[in-house]
Amino acid sequence: MTRVFLAGIFHETHSFTGGMTGLEGFTIHRGKEITARRGDASQIDGFLSVAEREGWEVVPSAVYTGGADATVDHAVFEQFWSEVEPVLKKALAEGLDAIHLSLHGAMVTSACDDPEGELMVRIRSLPGAEKLPIYCVGDLHGTLTPKMGALSDCMIFYRECPHTDQFDSAVLSTELLARCRSCGRPPAPAPATGRCGRWKMRRGAWRRKFPACWR
Repeated sequence: MTRVFLAGIFHETHSFTGGMTGLEGFTIHRGKEITARRGDASQIDGFLSVAEREGWEVVPSAVYTGGADATVDHAVFEQFWSEVEPVLKKALAEGLDAIHLSLHGAMVTSACDDPEGELMVRIRSLPGAEKLPIYCVGDLHGTLTPKMGALSDCMIFYRECPHTDQFDSAVLSTELLARCRSCGRPPAPAPATGRCGRWKMRRGAWRRKFPACWR
C-alpha cells in the first residue's frame, strides 16, 4: 500500500504591518484530527479525498493553519518542525512513498524569509527523504522561491481570488502525485500563474519600494 506523509503550515504574512503573530494565531491539528477533516472543503480535504480514492495510507503529523497577519514568531515554526520531524523520521524508517505539504507560500518569520523553503531543506536532509516525491499546494498569493522550486517535485497554486478553488487545487496536486506513482512520470514544468501576486518584503523594503504608502 502506498504510504504518504502529510503536514502543513499556512500563513499569509503581512510583514509591513508591524507586530508579531504567535502560536495563538494558528489553529493546530495533529494526527487523527487531520484525517477527521475529510469534508471541510480545505486543502487537507482535497488531499484526503484523493488519498481515500487511491487507497493510500496517510501518515498525518501536524497542520498549523493561520490567517493573514503580522510576521510570525520564528518559535512557531520551530515548534511546528519539532512535531513534524519525529513523525517523519518514524515514517521514513517504516517505509514511505511520498510527502504532501499543505502550504500558503507567503509566510515570513522573525528569523526566516522563506520558511516553506526551509521546511523543504530540512525534509530533504533526513535520510530516506532525499529523493522522495514532495508534492505541495499553495495559495494564489504565495511566492515561489528558488528553494521551493528546487526541492519540491510539484507545487500547485490556487488560481481564483476569492479562493474558491483551494479544495480543487489540492485535488490536482494529489492527482498528479497519484499519476506519478502509477506511471513514474512527473508533471511537466510550468510557470506559476494567477490573477494577482505579492512580494515577500520586510517593512523597510516596502517603504523603499512604495514610499507613497507611508505618507
